[in-house]
Amino acid sequence: VILKVTPAKIFQPLQVLGKSPLFFFAGSVLGLIVLGVWRIENISAWHWLYQHTTQGIGSTEFSSMLFCLMWFVLWILIAEILDRKNIVIKI
Repeated sequence: VILKVTPAKIFQPLQVLGKSPLFFFAGSVLGLIVLGVWRIENISAWHWLYQHTTQGIGSTEFSSMLFCLMWFVLWILIAEILDRKNIVIKI
C-alpha cells in the first residue's frame, strides 16, 4: 500500500489554526497564565504537569521540547474540533 502524502495533508493542522489565529494565540497565552498562577502541591500547575508527563524522558531539553509539543497538539485538537463544527472565532 502506497500512501500519497500531499502538502495539503501535511499542513492541514496549521490551516485550521489559521482560521481563528488571534483566538488561538490569546487562548494559548491565557492558558499559560492560568497554569502559571494556579498552584498544585506548592508549585505552578504548569510545572506540576511537566513533572508528571515528560520530565525525565531523555535530557532536560528533550523532555521540555516534548512538553511544548504536547501543548501545541492540545491547541491543534481544539482547532480541529472547532473546524469540524464550522466555528470560526474572530476577535
